[in-house]
Amino acid sequence: MQDHGIPEQRLANEVVRRIAQRNNIPLVVTNDCHYLRRDDAFAHDVLLCIGTQKTFSDPDRLKYASDNFYMKTAEEMHKLFPNDHQAIENTLAIAEKCNLVIPTGTYHLPEFPVPEGYSLQSYFEKVAREGLEERLAELRRRRAQGLVRHEDEAYRQRLDYEIQVINKMGFPGYFLVVWDFIRHAREHDIPVGPGRGSAAGSVVAYSLRITDIDPLQYDLLFERFLNPERISMP
Repeated sequence: MQDHGIPEQRLANEVVRRIAQRNNIPLVVTNDCHYLRRDDAFAHDVLLCIGTQKTFSDPDRLKYASDNFYMKTAEEMHKLFPNDHQAIENTLAIAEKCNLVIPTGTYHLPEFPVPEGYSLQSYFEKVAREGLEERLAELRRRRAQGLVRHEDEAYRQRLDYEIQVINKMGFPGYFLVVWDFIRHAREHDIPVGPGRGSAAGSVVAYSLRITDIDPLQYDLLFERFLNPERISMP
């Protein structure tokens, strides 16, 4: 049973009680939680407008019937259901049977699906090397104009080093995920910036077109982005 201050819901609760009593079915009471505190209701309402692309003043928009869809305390639930002590006890019994332990101290990254015949590492290396060769073709044209300081081999050596570090730190899947959604954005005319922060120091990111800044040209350090001596997310 639930009670969010909606009259029809209270009528439904009476029917549920009768059905439970007639059929000897245990009851539970819960609250439909969509935000943490009652005063979060307005922010939730605004988010609904954004999500449904409606204005706040639209009378036909999706709107919750009260501001009671928050995480109520045990005391509040007892006040709402003063004669349903057993139902409240049943709810607590279910909660005590739940035992979710979320491991900490590790990363939980999406699993990137790679083509058949590839491992995560080998596919990451493949797309990074192919991406670098595309970049080098562009850089050669600019080098002919005197605009690029380094030769191709410097980029390949830097790429080899970065791939080694990324694989060692367990982040090839992370780079493939970012590469995938950045590529999707570019293919669908979704604006993507040239890169920000220490990511601009990565030749891998440059090769995958996650960034558009040549790190060798501007003497940017990869170790500011990823460092085997400092285990942290890119």
